Amino acid sequence: MIDDVEIVNDESDEKSTSTVRYGSLVKVDIEDDKNYTFEIVGGGEVDVMDELKISLDSPIGNAIDGKKKGDVVYVKLANGKKKVTILSVS
Repeated sequence: MIDDVEIVNDESDEKSTSTVRYGSLVKVDIEDDKNYTFEIVGGGEVDVMDELKISLDSPIGNAIDGKKKGDVVYVKLANGKKKVTILSVS
């Protein structure tokens, strides 16, 4: 029998929607490119034909994991090191 149980509701946690994590919908501005909106997913959920989903294991996913709106990170991409600004997280 379980004597001590705590129910945790991630949806009520303000941090859960204010920081980038698995399942987040993130809008970013990539330097010298354009704005992108994508969903953060696990590696097994990525579809190479669907650029609207990126893995936490990807260079951008790894760089923005745990970050919040307004944060700036630098990511090494195929076309060089780029500044990535997080515009929104939901």
